[in-house]
Amino acid sequence: MVNVGKKYLKNDLINSSWNGFIKEIKNAKNQEEIKALFSKFFSSAEQIAFEKRLAIIFLSKQGLCHREIGRILDVSPTTVGFVKRGFKDKEKIIRKENLKYVSAIRETKIGKSSSRFPTYKGRGRWRFLNSM
Repeated sequence: MVNVGKKYLKNDLINSSWNGFIKEIKNAKNQEEIKALFSKFFSSAEQIAFEKRLAIIFLSKQGLCHREIGRILDVSPTTVGFVKRGFKDKEKIIRKENLKYVSAIRETKIGKSSSRFPTYKGRGRWRFLNSM
């Protein structure tokens, strides 16, 4: 497993990094140059993980089930499902910076009378019983 620091990068740095990486790939003239570029950017473990994820996509398009793909590539069916969902769902990734905002929105939605479930903490957590 790859260790990743908990500090997030600024959006402008992320965008410029992606643009530079895509520019390098576009400038590659053949498949061998792209492979050499990937070997510069990724460790051998990261390359193997990336190749397995590409193979998951390829095998799933051929109609194989999660278990068959997992057996062929030596990955768990959970990993296969994770990769497949990554290409189906278009949800925005929630970062730590946005968690306070998202949790505040969820609390207001849960606290409304349209919800069947009470809030989990605070004074008003049992008020839903009055409406029964």
